[in-house]
Amino acid sequence: MKKTLVSLLAVMMTTGAMAACYGDGCSCEGDNCRTKKYRVINIITGVPTQMYGEPVAAPQPVEPARPEPVIVAPVAQNDTYIGAHLSLNLLNFKTKYKASPAAAVVDASADHDSYNFEPVFGGDLFVGKIFSPSWRGDIEVGYITKFTDSGEGITFNLSAPYILGNISYNFAGGVYIGGGIGVALPQIRTDWTYYSDNDPENSKLSLMGAAMFGYSHHLSPNVVLDLRYRLAAFEGPDITRDSNRPAIAVPATPALESLGIDVKTVWDNSFSIGVRYEF
Repeated sequence: MKKTLVSLLAVMMTTGAMAACYGDGCSCEGDNCRTKKYRVINIITGVPTQMYGEPVAAPQPVEPARPEPVIVAPVAQNDTYIGAHLSLNLLNFKTKYKASPAAAVVDASADHDSYNFEPVFGGDLFVGKIFSPSWRGDIEVGYITKFTDSGEGITFNLSAPYILGNISYNFAGGVYIGGGIGVALPQIRTDWTYYSDNDPENSKLSLMGAAMFGYSHHLSPNVVLDLRYRLAAFEGPDITRDSNRPAIAVPATPALESLGIDVKTVWDNSFSIGVRYEF
């Protein structure tokens, strides 16, 4: 019924306007007359559908404003680092003795000594690069401090500076494993009342290898706590010193002419705490 009324209203208004120009809806200038335009409203929807004499465009839906995209600059990934460790080193090695002449040593079984888990301290500095979230590598320069032993009046010292190239694989949670290869320069020194004045020190350039595992924890975005265990090995040097010790008061025992000390493979168990700073 409402639709019918709307249609009749539209027809009546259109017909009346076209038939003549009179009443309040008429405006004339000279011989030219215009009929006022009427807006036809659909009483059901309330939307204007036509203006007499010219079409009325239906309202267009307003597209909601789209927010401008926010461009976030990529966060720079730390890819280089420097750091340092302090270490407790537990050394395991043997020393082999060689007397000349051999008969100058009364106890032939006393031809070597064994050292097991002898504690000394050490430290290192390192600089490295992070290749990916899993892999990193560094160059480590370190020093194993002096181990000292005395017996039969003879003092023996061993120390070892070294340089290693390390590569590490990082697991989730901060655990990592790694390995290293480089060189060590172990040094020994012997002192004894009956040694002559020839050189009391000797060193040897030795290949050094290492295996390690550890745990890293970020104290801040750039500062990392590093706990590490490392097993390393290198060959020790040897030294021979002339002796002026008189013959032992035993029949047919000649005077000792020289004594040689040969340090065999040194196994270094080190427990380290360190900090690295990532750039």
